[in-house]
Amino acid sequence: MSDMDVADRLHQRAMGFEYYEAQAHKLRTVEYKDGKHLTETERLETIMVKRVAVLEVTEAEIKNIAKEAAEGALRKFLLMIGVDVSSPAAMLELQADFRHLRVERQTVGKLRDKIYENRRTLVGAPQKISITIQCALYWAGNA
Repeated sequence: MSDMDVADRLHQRAMGFEYYEAQAHKLRTVEYKDGKHLTETERLETIMVKRVAVLEVTEAEIKNIAKEAAEGALRKFLLMIGVDVSSPAAMLELQADFRHLRVERQTVGKLRDKIYENRRTLVGAPQKISITIQCALYWAGNA
């Protein structure tokens, strides 16, 4: 039974579902003539009766099912990316990897900010040098 079948059945159980059930009915035919009972015959016929099944599921059961499904999906995902979920040491190593990634991300962000800051300084620097040289030449020419 696949996960989708299980999910579908749980959904049906929680929401209720309709089904048809064969039911036997005894039918009697009575013949009268001039008010007198002549014959009586009985026969069985099967008819389909619509039933609605509502099986109550408690909130605790729903939460438990959801929790188990989420844990199973996470376990499956971690196994797909190569993490041994049965080993606490492997889980601690994964946490350390995530801490390392956070530090790397923050470091790269700081470096990027410094580069942008230095780029702004370097873009304005040639203009400042040019003005300084022009002032110095003007001063030297007037001295």
